Amino acid sequence: MRLSPLQQAYSRYVQHTIKCDTCRNVDHGNCATSEELWRVYQAVGAAAYRQLAEDA
Repeated sequence: MRLSPLQQAYSRYVQHTIKCDTCRNVDHGNCATSEELWRVYQAVGAAAYRQLAEDA
């Protein structure tokens, strides 16, 4: 089964956060990789929404 680009972006974010020591420990502060993956996920979602709006 193939995931949509939005699902792929979210999966990359989740896979990182469950394996990253910094992400798993709230006392370690922010993880730059996690923040970038979240921004990518949001950007992919926004692009998908724009495409849906244009097609409607």
